[in-house]
Amino acid sequence: MLDLQVFLLVAAGLAEGRKNKWKNFKDFDYLVVGDYFIGFIEAESMCVNRSAHLASIHSKEENDFILNLAPNHSVIGGAHDIPIYNMWIGGYMAQSWQWTDLTDWNYTNWEKREPNNYLALGKCAFMYTRRSHEHKAGKWSDYKCHGELLYYVCKRPANISRSYCPMI
Repeated sequence: MLDLQVFLLVAAGLAEGRKNKWKNFKDFDYLVVGDYFIGFIEAESMCVNRSAHLASIHSKEENDFILNLAPNHSVIGGAHDIPIYNMWIGGYMAQSWQWTDLTDWNYTNWEKREPNNYLALGKCAFMYTRRSHEHKAGKWSDYKCHGELLYYVCKRPANISRSYCPMI
């Protein structure tokens, strides 16, 4: 029975590697996922299942790289096209802003007047991935953690083996 479990875990890992295309930047791999609308905590959990965390961002170059991974399309909703222009990243507010991977909070790219603690619930960070009349692509905003966005971006060290990533 144990052999079957090991086989299934290895097969699942190989299938994920083919199905999802991780992209490399410097010493890290990144994956944008957009299967269904998802909250911040569930998105982090899905990244942890991939031996990753929601992406921490430490430079303009890394921010731009992640922005370029984002899908650039609209979802048709009834009579209107609703642009999908936001994606969870790994920032969240505890006593101060921090990353789910526990790396230093040493770079920010907040949109003007952000973070604004939206409705006193804005404790989790997302990136705008499309320009609109109100927002610039690549800028960040805060949102309620239980709110749902279509996309999230995972980050893990390059060439990591499938191992357990502790969730904070």
